[in-house]
Amino acid sequence: MEEGEEPLVGMQRELLEETGMTGTFHLRLTFRKDPDGVVQDESFYIITHAEKVQEPHLEPGEKLEPASFSFEEFLHLILEPRFRHVSFANYLLRQYVLSGKQEELKTILFGS
Repeated sequence: MEEGEEPLVGMQRELLEETGMTGTFHLRLTFRKDPDGVVQDESFYIITHAEKVQEPHLEPGEKLEPASFSFEEFLHLILEPRFRHVSFANYLLRQYVLSGKQEELKTILFGS
């Protein structure tokens, strides 16, 4: 994100630049983390209805491969040990899956 940029605006710009896609942004989650004594906010969005509108513009060294997931694949992905964003996974699991609101999360991600 650019300095002073609002998180949503930054995420929309980054999605377009790095994947060439636009979409509908849902469920902004912000977590405060403290790596090495430096407090940072991390914001996460779930993006639905993604549509490619241009070619990506990656910076040197960046390598991204956009992918689509079914709901079941998404849940499996966030439970894998190599998933880097544990706070995001924990939030989704606690707020939706473990509390019996799995269908509500599925609707957010995939519509009715």
